[in-house]
Amino acid sequence: QEALRVDPDHSRSREGLKLLKAMEKAKTGGNAAFKEGKCNDAIQLYTEALSYDPQNFVYNATVYCNRAAAKMLQKKYSEALEDCNLSLKLNSSYVKAITRRAECLIQVEQYEEAVREIERACQLEPDNREYRQRLKDAKLELKKSQRKNYYKILEVAKDADEGEVKKAYKRAALKYHPDKWANATDEEKESAEKAFKDIGEAYSVLSDPQKKRRYDAGQDIEEIEGGGCGGGCHAEMDPNQIFQMFMNQGAFGGGGGGGPGGGMHFRFQ
Repeated sequence: QEALRVDPDHSRSREGLKLLKAMEKAKTGGNAAFKEGKCNDAIQLYTEALSYDPQNFVYNATVYCNRAAAKMLQKKYSEALEDCNLSLKLNSSYVKAITRRAECLIQVEQYEEAVREIERACQLEPDNREYRQRLKDAKLELKKSQRKNYYKILEVAKDADEGEVKKAYKRAALKYHPDKWANATDEEKESAEKAFKDIGEAYSVLSDPQKKRRYDAGQDIEEIEGGGCGGGCHAEMDPNQIFQMFMNQGAFGGGGGGGPGGGMHFRFQ
């Protein structure tokens, strides 16, 4: 602008100012669209913004980070992670991109790397309480990931209700019940037996509201089952007993006899 005031016909300055205005318009438009929840529009505008000046590293790092936020809102975490990587390639100490990358890593269950990223953010901003809390949360997620994942075992979401847990248990238990694998190879039998046991453990925790809360809070399985259950915990029971009790209680609407000792036996086709 100063060059244009001195020489209104300075063509290079005129083109440069035109470029800067286009860049700012695209980025500002992307920010406005993002705030309105119009993620596709935001992504399109951010992509346009990135096309203007590849050598403007600081600007492009910001736009890549902004585009990552829009993709995260769409739950496209792998794509968002790539944008964070591109942002940090241009500006390696950009803390917002570091923490956003950590969020993406948690969503794609790469917890160890997420912890390392947030530790880096804490080193760059040691007085930031929010980052210290995020580090604590990430370490908890890492600890939780190192246990058996009962949600994955039953193939249910973390917010699954009691009915969904029961249906998932029935489906998985019927699939891996020993009767169904009677004619399988020894290796297949062993694999199915382990799966059946894990399914029983998962159901015993996720079907019990108190145990589920403790599991979700990050407690170890031993801590959960040691919390006053007196040795009669489902996770320590024969998985066949868990299955038998489930069937006898009519847990999926069929009813199934008198009590746990009903002597029920199931055949599978």
